[in-house]
Amino acid sequence: MKKGNYISAVIAAICFGFAVFIIDYYNNEVASIGKYIFQAVFVGFFMAIAFRTKITKT
Repeated sequence: MKKGNYISAVIAAICFGFAVFIIDYYNNEVASIGKYIFQAVFVGFFMAIAFRTKITKT
């Protein structure tokens, strides 16, 4: 995979982890850093696989 795929996967994972944290905070649930890291890693991994098309500079 290309470097651009990894960067987009990391950005997607961070956004997803932050969104889950905001939802948990809004619902007054206990914040668990391990849960957010676990979810972010798998979302990032699957986003990198899903969007592994060739990224070129325009």
